[in-house]
Amino acid sequence: MLCGNLINMALSKEQLQIKRKITQKQNELKEKQTSNWKKYLTFSFGNNKEKQEEKEPQEKEKINPKQVLKLTEESLQKKYIMAECCHPIPGDDVLGYVDENDRIIIHKRQCPVAAKLKSSYGNRILATEWDTHKELSFLVYIYIKGIDSMGLLNEVTQVISRQLNVNIRKLTIETEDGIFEGKIQLWVHDVDDVKTICNNLKKIQNIKQVSRVEE
Repeated sequence: MLCGNLINMALSKEQLQIKRKITQKQNELKEKQTSNWKKYLTFSFGNNKEKQEEKEPQEKEKINPKQVLKLTEESLQKKYIMAECCHPIPGDDVLGYVDENDRIIIHKRQCPVAAKLKSSYGNRILATEWDTHKELSFLVYIYIKGIDSMGLLNEVTQVISRQLNVNIRKLTIETEDGIFEGKIQLWVHDVDDVKTICNNLKKIQNIKQVSRVEE
């Protein structure tokens, strides 16, 4: 009888161990399935994102060299590049140049770089036309020269900032032997703004020369 009980107990323990192993395997299988499902979800999300990003780049603009290129605020912000060598602004006489990467770069016509490009790559030059409405601001440099006097700098900043409501980015002045020279870096909308600023600065007593210059 005692022997039978011991056998039953041994069988019960063995069955219990088997049951535990089965349960453990089931749990491992569930975890594996869950892990695989999570990986799949992440992978799918990543693929969707990549597909979405692939759609974002716009197709390259088909350029007709016979047509005049219109330079609008939107195109200047998204499509075209303003040349760093001459800093063109709306109202300047400009041309477009299609570089080796099919980017359109806007140059002043009198820019030395533009002159070289025109002579060497005439087939890449585009006629352009401004179509802007004072929505964008561009940096320009104004050179001033005159006779040094008390309060002159204050008059210059008053005319530009208060009377004309133009933001000055940088102002440098040098004085030697009673003569001052200065360069003003400021934001304008177009050539008309530059003309207005220069004309108003010329009205200040002791200022003898005012002109727009390159950097």
